Amino acid sequence: MSVVGSGHLRFFRLDPGTRRLHDVTRGGSFRLTSSHGVCMYRSPRSGTIYAFRVVRSGTVEQLELFDSGGEVDIRPVRTIDTEARAIDGGNDSLEACVADDEQASLFVAEQDHAIWKYGAEPGDPAGTADRVLIDTTDRARGGRLTDDIEGLTVVYQPGGDGFLVASSQGSDSFVVYRQQAPHDYVRTVQVVDGPDADGCERTDGIDAVAADLGPAFPRGLFVCQDNSNRAPAPGNMNLKYVPLERVVPLAEPPAGPPPAAPPPGAPPGGGTPDGSPPPGAGPSPVSGTARRSGYWLVDRTGGVWAFGDAALPRHHRPPPPTPATDLEATPTGHGYWIAHADGTVVPAGDAPALGDLSRHLAAGETVTSLAATPTGAGYWLFTNGGRATTFGDAAHHGDLSDLTLNGPVIGAVATPTGAGYHLVATDGGIFTFGDARFAGSMGATPLNAPVESLVPDPDSAGYWLVAADGGVFAFDAPFRGSMGDQPLNAPVTGMVPFGSGYLMVAADGGIFNFSDQPFHGSLGAQPPPHPIVAVAPLP
Repeated sequence: MSVVGSGHLRFFRLDPGTRRLHDVTRGGSFRLTSSHGVCMYRSPRSGTIYAFRVVRSGTVEQLELFDSGGEVDIRPVRTIDTEARAIDGGNDSLEACVADDEQASLFVAEQDHAIWKYGAEPGDPAGTADRVLIDTTDRARGGRLTDDIEGLTVVYQPGGDGFLVASSQGSDSFVVYRQQAPHDYVRTVQVVDGPDADGCERTDGIDAVAADLGPAFPRGLFVCQDNSNRAPAPGNMNLKYVPLERVVPLAEPPAGPPPAAPPPGAPPGGGTPDGSPPPGAGPSPVSGTARRSGYWLVDRTGGVWAFGDAALPRHHRPPPPTPATDLEATPTGHGYWIAHADGTVVPAGDAPALGDLSRHLAAGETVTSLAATPTGAGYWLFTNGGRATTFGDAAHHGDLSDLTLNGPVIGAVATPTGAGYHLVATDGGIFTFGDARFAGSMGATPLNAPVESLVPDPDSAGYWLVAADGGVFAFDAPFRGSMGDQPLNAPVTGMVPFGSGYLMVAADGGIFNFSDQPFHGSLGAQPPPHPIVAVAPLP
């Protein structure tokens, strides 16, 4: 199917033997003026095939397709008035659509404002009160899109665990959501310049398929239109191909036999000789290597952003209205816990629900940190007063609840064995319990800004402290760098171990990477509506 010229709709049949297309449109074409997008839908209830055409002025027309003597004919069955707002007073308010054949849903992009979901069956209600908001360009409402909102596509996965992907043209990025309601945000990806071709900019259309498409794309393909083609030489717009697993977090494939040895002189793994990404893919925020790398950011409301190979699993419960304070990943990296100041713990993915302190805090006491045991079957909650409470297989090794502190406890980190933990206070004081080793502190030293986090070094013999101004203090650990001498747009609110060094985050979502691991992106250029309170690495 294609829309050509000034709104001519045509249908084609693919001859698998000759790999050629044959026009099977009744009458040659259907003149549909003012069309700005089209998508297909096969009803899971009736098997009937439909086409939706997007009209620039704000309506979507549903057309039933039927056989007429071996050709495709159409008849209109429904019109949806989206009441879309025109851009800059013009008549170009809608851009694209995609239908979900599994969920019987229709997603429509209102260019300047939002993505909406409607029922895709011709008898489904089509009023504005019946639609569902997926995401918006309104940052004050937590929107993650930047106008114009352009192409949409659905990636199907077993069990309905697929994804909806949208082109956020204004930020040259692609935003990924869960296919199933409530369509949780998963990640934001950019296709940037590679060694042989440039990335995708000002993208209008996208498409994706999860299927074995040969050695270059064994798990599927993502295609994006590049409106500003520059490499290998300037030219007309074109399409860039990206391995699908770099865009959406596909489930790990089942283990199979080892791959055959490559022919002499071939690069390992089917890549380019220097190990660089395929042409056009570039270093996307999703790693193409066997070793996973990434991180999560959590904001004050409990909203989570994922970067790199980190994905957003389903949350087991909605967040409470109290501030979120920490996020801790499970050992598998397929889930996490979010701790809130009132003692509530929100598990996600494979993180078990083991209990919380929501009814057991004293006046003025708040939970500031959560640390998981090595098994993932337990965790500790630590409060600003230095109290440690155990859940699951976590053991109690002592705490500070009987002491008067110079500064509140802001963070805690368990040792690799789970047989101890470090606590750190805002004045730089360090407190060790169990097999945690004391290597020094800043407790007796005046600080320019309060300490925010303690980070163990890779051999766990020492640690780093980071202050809100980005200053880093190393104790029996190699100094990797700091932001202490740089003006920051927002204070640093957390730091975590990352490869050979550490990764810090600021309240505006800016990321500062001092390690041998790749940078996977940040929110610094488009700060979220609520401050970021913590960062957590993918194990």
